Amino acid sequence: MPKLQPIRKLIKSDMQELPIEVDLPQNFKCHNIFVCPVSKEPCTQDNKPQLLTCGHVISRQTLERMTRNERQKFKCYTCPTQMFKEEVKEILFY
Repeated sequence: MPKLQPIRKLIKSDMQELPIEVDLPQNFKCHNIFVCPVSKEPCTQDNKPQLLTCGHVISRQTLERMTRNERQKFKCYTCPTQMFKEEVKEILFY
């Protein structure tokens, strides 16, 4: 029987979740396709989803259109939150 490694060896300091695969019933399974609510286009490897500081998500192409003048703040498409482009984070779907 193989020895189990201590959990501390598995967890990296920046991880917020454990990498454990869980079998889900079919009614809980969903696709990993995100459609930008602004452009109505699906995100792809070249057009990844972007997380705004307010929690809303848009595609990279939409972000580029909204931030043509990078020195100015831009407003979220849904709420009144304003932010700079460098504050936006890319989301990775697996």
